Amino acid sequence: MPVEAPHKEHHHSLGEELHHLHDVAEKGDAGATPAIALGEVLLFLIPVIAVVLGVAFAAYYLAGG
Repeated sequence: MPVEAPHKEHHHSLGEELHHLHDVAEKGDAGATPAIALGEVLLFLIPVIAVVLGVAFAAYYLAGG
């Protein structure tokens, strides 16, 4: 019967995890650095694009289009 390794549980808040991922990306020594950097860019761009599209559609609607 195989013996299972002890299970380590890390309970981090979302803010702590994001701070850790940012530190990993800053160092650039992990294989996940490009994915982390891309995620940071997307987390910034998606809300910006949503707001711009919302304003554009509202302007179009209000202009009678």
